[in-house]
Amino acid sequence: MAVAQLYCYVAPRSEVQIVAKSLIRLLRHHREIQTIVLKSIVSMADKHKQIFEPYLKSFYVHSNDSSYVKCYKLEILTTLANASNIATILREFQTYVVSPDKEFGAQTIQAIGRCASTIPEVTEACLNGLVTLMSKKDETIVAESVVIIKKLLQINPSQYSDIIKHIVRMVDKVTAPAARASILWLIGEYSDRISKLAPDVLRKMAKSFPDEETIVKHQILNLAAKLFVTNNKQTHLL
Repeated sequence: MAVAQLYCYVAPRSEVQIVAKSLIRLLRHHREIQTIVLKSIVSMADKHKQIFEPYLKSFYVHSNDSSYVKCYKLEILTTLANASNIATILREFQTYVVSPDKEFGAQTIQAIGRCASTIPEVTEACLNGLVTLMSKKDETIVAESVVIIKKLLQINPSQYSDIIKHIVRMVDKVTAPAARASILWLIGEYSDRISKLAPDVLRKMAKSFPDEETIVKHQILNLAAKLFVTNNKQTHLL
């Protein structure tokens, strides 16, 4: 592996492709070797994406892959993602999200978030996909989706007002505390864009306040304080 990395950094550009071919060939060996090879590719792919892009399918995750192999492959696919191949990668990610391996599903959602933040062409599509995941029954997937949506909306909230409104309407259906807290944070942060919806959400949350988890209670209080300042007329009536 050390020789491959050295060759990758010092060989003429025209010959560097040889390294990729050799490493991809090694991925067909035993799991232990596969893990070592993938770890090396992770470190090389960031600066030498072009040599690994032709072998995208070699990094697709299989159900019998170990957790380490899954993680490395996911990281490589995310690193290699660009405007021309992102549609293919996102289709592959869709199958990972519904994997029985919940932790890997959550890692995939994080990967989708990284792709969405670095490739503007797919940001809206990724957001819509993540909003869809919020209707899933799996609390881990829902919570991770909301957290990533929250991060993505902070990049350019004015562009995604409709998505914000849609998320607000889902607050009653979401039960995971981390997800509910993130939704309430979004409502407070962008209350000026949903001035008609925010007070109604606060009214409902005030009723359920005693039964909510601490993390959710903090965000209910945060929402109440923000609405008191920015929408005092409607909030005072509550």
